Amino acid sequence: MQDALLKVINLRKYFPIRGGVFLRTIGWVHAVDGVSFTVNRGEIFGIVGESGCGKTTILRLLIRLIEPTEGSAIFQGVDIFQMKKNELKMLRRKIAMIFQDPYSSLDPRMTAIDIVSEPFKIRGDMDRNERRERAAELLERVGISSEYFNRYPHEFSGGQKQRIGIARALAENPDLLLADEPVSSLDVSVRAQVLNLLKDLHKEFNLTYIYVSHNLRVIKHLCDRTLVLYLGKPVEIGPTKDIYDSPIHPYTKALISAIPKLDPDAKKERIILKGAVPTPINPPSGCRFHPRCPFAKSICSSKEPNFVEIKPKHFVACHQINSR
Repeated sequence: MQDALLKVINLRKYFPIRGGVFLRTIGWVHAVDGVSFTVNRGEIFGIVGESGCGKTTILRLLIRLIEPTEGSAIFQGVDIFQMKKNELKMLRRKIAMIFQDPYSSLDPRMTAIDIVSEPFKIRGDMDRNERRERAAELLERVGISSEYFNRYPHEFSGGQKQRIGIARALAENPDLLLADEPVSSLDVSVRAQVLNLLKDLHKEFNLTYIYVSHNLRVIKHLCDRTLVLYLGKPVEIGPTKDIYDSPIHPYTKALISAIPKLDPDAKKERIILKGAVPTPINPPSGCRFHPRCPFAKSICSSKEPNFVEIKPKHFVACHQINSR
């Protein structure tokens, strides 16, 4: 039996829309709306979907950068959202985050070695030499040589900045690492290097990842299991190989069909979805995908589908599939 490190239950986050002279709440953005999943110790769990589907919001909730509207997240037997402020310092030793933009996530006034040693300084159980020695080890492990330790972020390339961000995330030896599209802002030529570094660190440090991306090829390369999100709702979850080899939900099929083929002569059947993604301010009733689904029936607009296990550990929320 697999050891569950994190269990997210019915997670919701609604952002208020304020207007008028008194800035009253006039509506809500349904960014995350009823998301549940389990992350097992040692696995790389992927979350994929179009921009605006709620992927990054989930990570920000899990590290308590923002507060949830509803739901729970049980991490090592404790609900993250019930922790008091004085308990969050300990939580952030166990859960670390690699941010999407390496340009804005590093303090421009600090050198590389100071950035990586800062978590040790906050913890307060090492002297300056010990902090710098440990930070130097981490920087070298992610590919930053000693001659660059005293340089500032503006003196590094995008790939090097992200390596510094990874070293900082590893400083407290976390149990769970949240990766928010960490290669999306990098040049294509260095993306593979950073991804391979993440895979190597996963094995070396016995880490557990939640990896968020809109890049389906990256998710396929890196993740053990994948959750597919659409407009804040999960539509399919299962082993990554199953989802890519035999997608079941119509939205997942459309996403997979959009992956470019390496062979220019390979036969490709692209699924083009009609319409645009609905607004999360007033999401569709029933199945949120029904306005764009080529197989939608009357029940799809009135009733929300339940998750059903189609294959071992492979779940889908779709009336068309569930009615078979």
